[in-house]
Amino acid sequence: MDEFLAKLTGASTLSIADILARLMLAFLLTSSIALLYARTYRGYGRPQPMAMVLVLVSLATAGIIMAIGDNLALSLGMVGALSIVRFR
Repeated sequence: MDEFLAKLTGASTLSIADILARLMLAFLLTSSIALLYARTYRGYGRPQPMAMVLVLVSLATAGIIMAIGDNLALSLGMVGALSIVRFR
């Protein structure tokens, strides 16, 4: 029961070093994917803006995932907020 309550309240914390390391890892991995995409894209238009969007979306997603963490109530709230935005 205590474990369930800890998940509801979000008892886990991250240090600044952990946050920066995770964001840097997300940036490095997505930058390599974006570079590969920009070099191999053969379609219409310019691939550089799309490659930058890939990097920005990955950083935003990493931040959201770190904010939610193990907090069950916050994750359900985020799902509700995103579904409202989706069906608007």
